[in-house]
Amino acid sequence: MLLLCFTDGLGQWLASHLADTGIEARSISQLALELCREQGIEMDSRNPDRWEEANLHASEAVQTAASRCRSVHD
Repeated sequence: MLLLCFTDGLGQWLASHLADTGIEARSISQLALELCREQGIEMDSRNPDRWEEANLHASEAVQTAASRCRSVHD
């Protein structure tokens, strides 16, 4: 299970407190960065000018993953 929140600080706190529960927690921006890295796209989390691009790449990765899940479960 994935628990998403808006702030990085809360995402880190939740992740540390849910570590052994089977629940993954992170902020939306942390998830966007992870999804970009999985696609081989390096994003600098300290550069706010890149967030629009990061969100676009991450949303494409989510759509691709959702399509794969649908085809597996259909």
